[in-house]
Amino acid sequence: MRTWCRLAGSFILFLMLLWPQVAAEAQQPSEPLNVGLFVNPPFVMKDKGQFTGMAINLWEGLAAKLGRQYRYVQFDTIRDLVVATASGKVDVAVTNLTINQSRAELLDFTQPWFDGGMRIMIRERASAT
Repeated sequence: MRTWCRLAGSFILFLMLLWPQVAAEAQQPSEPLNVGLFVNPPFVMKDKGQFTGMAINLWEGLAAKLGRQYRYVQFDTIRDLVVATASGKVDVAVTNLTINQSRAELLDFTQPWFDGGMRIMIRERASAT
């Protein structure tokens, strides 16, 4: 009986140690993500067939942290990228993309990660005329 208890205890300990790794591997799909891109410097640039830029650096860091494989799919217009993302042709869209009402109805956005700094300025004592 004692041997059986030791064996069962060892097996349970083994499962407890192995479970996080098994669970993580089960959550990792084997298929790479399709990452849609729209080239718009300095966020997404293409040089000698390689993509670079601020948004690319952000994406590749996130993908590495998550342990995800991916492949890039380039689109000629923002509209094409939005449509491809909304329809599921790509899994993720990476570029500088302004959040507006019509896009927010189609897509889930991350929190903004870049402030372009655009502002409207007027004189302090400007008249309304």
